[in-house]
Amino acid sequence: MCYKFSIIFCLLLSVFSCVPPTDVELTEVDIDTQNKQVKNIVRLQNFGKTDSLVSYFRNPDPTLRYLSVNAFASNIVPKYIDSIAILLDDSNMNVRAAAAFALGQTRDPKAITPLIGAFKDVDTISVNTTLNANILEAIGKCGNTNMLDHISNIETYRDTDTLLLLGQMRSLFRFTLRGMVTAQSVTTAVKYATSPQVDTRVRLMSAHCLARAKQMDIEEHKFTIADALRTEPNVNVKMALYTALKHTSDPKIFEFLMSKLDVESDYRLKINIIKSLGNYSYINVVDKIIEYLKNDNPHVSVTAAQYLVNNGNGNDATFYREFAQQSKHWNTKAELYKSVMKNLPHYYTQSNTSIRKEIFDQVNATEKTNEKVAYLRALSEDVNAYKELLAFLKSTDNEVLKTVCAEAIGKIMVSEKFDLIHKTRANAERRAFIKDMEEIFSPEQQGVVYCLAEAVAASESKVAPLVKNTAFLNNIKNKLSLPADVETYNAIIKALKACRPDTSISAMVPDPSLDIDYEIKQQFPDSTIAIIKTEKGIIKMHFFPDLAPLSVNNFIKLASENFYDNKVFHRVVPNFVAQAGCPTGDGYGSADYTIRSEFSQAYYDQSGYVGMASAGPHTESTQWFITHSPAPHLDGKYTIFAKVFEGMDILHKIEPGEKIIDVILSTL
Repeated sequence: MCYKFSIIFCLLLSVFSCVPPTDVELTEVDIDTQNKQVKNIVRLQNFGKTDSLVSYFRNPDPTLRYLSVNAFASNIVPKYIDSIAILLDDSNMNVRAAAAFALGQTRDPKAITPLIGAFKDVDTISVNTTLNANILEAIGKCGNTNMLDHISNIETYRDTDTLLLLGQMRSLFRFTLRGMVTAQSVTTAVKYATSPQVDTRVRLMSAHCLARAKQMDIEEHKFTIADALRTEPNVNVKMALYTALKHTSDPKIFEFLMSKLDVESDYRLKINIIKSLGNYSYINVVDKIIEYLKNDNPHVSVTAAQYLVNNGNGNDATFYREFAQQSKHWNTKAELYKSVMKNLPHYYTQSNTSIRKEIFDQVNATEKTNEKVAYLRALSEDVNAYKELLAFLKSTDNEVLKTVCAEAIGKIMVSEKFDLIHKTRANAERRAFIKDMEEIFSPEQQGVVYCLAEAVAASESKVAPLVKNTAFLNNIKNKLSLPADVETYNAIIKALKACRPDTSISAMVPDPSLDIDYEIKQQFPDSTIAIIKTEKGIIKMHFFPDLAPLSVNNFIKLASENFYDNKVFHRVVPNFVAQAGCPTGDGYGSADYTIRSEFSQAYYDQSGYVGMASAGPHTESTQWFITHSPAPHLDGKYTIFAKVFEGMDILHKIEPGEKIIDVILSTL
């Protein structure tokens, strides 16, 4: 069978010396987690011993070659590109594919030459389709616009060439995430997103190419997308296609979306449709939004309220207040109050004062932390709430509430309304904020320090030039415990650089050296599952010890010590993720260590994948999340270590602040 790129791409390929296809060895990649050599490679990966990992590249065992080169997908070191590239011609297909994946992870343009040189243009027995697919995706991570043109113009793959089409679409998706979109790439994505004869995975990736773009011209394709939505059987593909329609404001598409909003039964589809209404006239949308503020599903009603936050009209702000007062769901009520404060004209001082008091009354009327958090966040849209938020921060002993007050204060300091309201006193108010920071900064309050430091560093902030003495920032920085406090540390570094642009201090990338606890591993075999008992019900998940042995071991160890008992889902983003595992409950807590990232050729292409939360490479610790739906933009950036196999209906009911009662470790 002959697979060909476009003429231009073939010419480009001819520059490189192609290696003829090789016979697949009989010896297969077979990972035995108890094997001494396998354990050693895992240990070298965990300790970042890249030189020692390279020594395995010539090992006669393909399993060891596979594991060692795959380790470079997480230990991203561009200087090893040439060494990794040699394995693109390995005798074992899995090793070749892993090498292509690792090269893509470098996101370095220098990887393009060996990747193109390794593409098997002619493959009579189709043994290299996995390699070719990985090469295509890798090019999407590090290629230029010329490469995008070449890959967009591939037209010779048949509908049954699933892996190659998947590689092509993943490549275009990677280009899209990098902000690289052309008319041809859009046309190609639409072609496969709306082709029922191709594999669902291909349609899904094509649809996400359209959905994830920040800006995209789909005018000549909008009706094709809408027609495909009428017959598309897969809910995951439909979610992405509905999101893709955010790129148009056509009246007929508006009518289509409004009609589908009422008939779609899956709440996730309703959420994506509501989010796609932002381009349309507010006056035509608002009545339907008001209707959905009363939806029985809290995720849908919250999304409707968020529409008013983002697209509301100041003339209707008083009506939003009435909706808030009438709302029976706390999270929707809080978002509605936020929409009031966001859209109410700043010169309505009497109304602002009255509504601010109303919101604080809601804070004081509930004993539940998660509800207080939601109402306090609503005050982030009220510039005049600064002093009351600061007073609340100082008076409460609740660390979660301290953090959310700091988060709200930080948003106020970078608000466009700040100068409008304070006018000639704006800088005086900012100087007062700096003094307040000096007073409340404490290394024990990670969330507070992080949020306020981010406010100083924000590009739209006018605080940094007014900081005359950065001693208080350096003082906190020097008291932090690393690598556990790396997220806060790097926020302070950003603030210092904003205050003193000539400073040479650099952000920290942790170099963790935590090994697998083999006593725990022996006690809990690879067949171990986790049963998560929540207030809403039970969620069960199985682990991927072959893909992420350290992350699995870390979770199991923490669970066996009852670490996760009584922790909450501190972050829930409708139709995205539910996140838990923070010891402080505000999203800024961790253990006194970090672990190394473990990126693999696993994809967030379904709902229910469990990933490690992080603030960058190798910053993972105790926090994890579960996806509500496919999230391919997380691929290769967030470790996948487990998947839910029972209880997704429970996950979809989880709201912010829901408690984990217990995590039970068992076996199937």
